[in-house]
Amino acid sequence: MSSLLLALSWGGNEYAWGSGVIIGLIVAGVVLGALFVLQERRVAEPILPLHLFRLRTFALANTAVFVIGLVMFGSIIFIPLYLQIVKGASPTQSGLLMLPMMVGIIGTSILTGRAMTRIGRYKWFPVIGSVVLVVGMLLFTQLHVATTLWLAFLYMVVIGVGLGLCMQSLILAVQNAVSVRDLGAGTSSATFFRSLGGSFGVAILGTVLSSGLATGLAGRLPAAIAQLPPDQRAAAEAAGGTNISINDPATIMALPEPVRNAIQEAFVSALHPVFLTAGLIAIVAVLVTVAMPNAQLRGAGPEGATGGADPLGGKAPAAGGKPLSQESKDQAAAQMEANSQTMI
Repeated sequence: MSSLLLALSWGGNEYAWGSGVIIGLIVAGVVLGALFVLQERRVAEPILPLHLFRLRTFALANTAVFVIGLVMFGSIIFIPLYLQIVKGASPTQSGLLMLPMMVGIIGTSILTGRAMTRIGRYKWFPVIGSVVLVVGMLLFTQLHVATTLWLAFLYMVVIGVGLGLCMQSLILAVQNAVSVRDLGAGTSSATFFRSLGGSFGVAILGTVLSSGLATGLAGRLPAAIAQLPPDQRAAAEAAGGTNISINDPATIMALPEPVRNAIQEAFVSALHPVFLTAGLIAIVAVLVTVAMPNAQLRGAGPEGATGGADPLGGKAPAAGGKPLSQESKDQAAAQMEANSQTMI
C-alpha cells in the first residue's frame, strides 16, 4: 500500500505519471498486494481472514467504510487550511473552529445508536448519511473568500451529520455480519479500511489541490506582484515570487494585500474541484450502502434483546419470541463490550 500511496502522491508533482519511478511504484504495489493475499490464504491465523469477504454485508460495509474514509480524511484536512489562509486563524484556532463538525459527528452518532437499538436494523442509516455527506461536499464547492464563518460552520455541521450517520453504523454492520470468533478481525478490518481510505484520499485529493493551486497561482500572482511598489515587489519576489508555499499561512497573511488576495483566491478556487471530486466519490458510498442487506441486529428487536440473530450464528428467534439461551446472552454481552471498546 505504501508503494501505491507514494505513486499517487508523487505522480504529476515530483515525477511525471509515465516516469519509471511512478510505474515502478505501481507495479511494486500490485505485486506486493498479490503476495499478501497469497500469504493470507496459506496461514492458519491470518491478519485479515479472506473468507470474511464471502459475506455480502462484510464486503459491502468495508467498501463503504473505505470510501467514507477517503472522502472524510481526504477533504476535511483542507478545511483548517482554509480557515488559516483565508480567515487568518492560527493553527489552534482553526482546530477549535472545526468544533461544529465534531458536534455534528458526536451528536448524530449518539442519536443513531439509540435509533438502531430501538429499530433493530442499521441499513438506512449509512444510506442517508452518505447522501447527506454528498450534499455537504457539494456545499463546500460554494466556499469563497468572502464566505462568512457562520455559513462555513453550517456546511461543517452537514458533513458532521453525514459522517455521524455512517461511521458507527457501518462498523456495527461489519460486527453484526461475522461470527463471535471473528469479531476482533472484523472490527479491525473496518478500522483498517477506513484508515486506508483516508490515506488514499489525502494522496488523491492532495494531488487535485496541488494541480489546481499551481494553475491558479500562475495565473494570478504575476499580475498581483506587478501592482506593488518597487520595494514591496522585490520583497515579494524574495519571499518566493510565484512559488509561494501555502504551508506557511502566517507568512501569507503578512504579504501585501494584492499578493495575499491573489493567493487566497487561487487557494479557494483550487478547493472547489477537491470537494467536487470528494462529493462524486461519496456517491459510490451511497450505491454501496443501498446494496447492503437490511439485516436485523443481534439481540435487538421491538421487544428488546430477544430478537435478532444468535451471536453464535444460529437461527434468530422472532422478535418478542423465546428469549436467547444463557450461552447466547453471554456471547451477546461479550459483543456489546467489544462494541463499547470500539466506540472508545
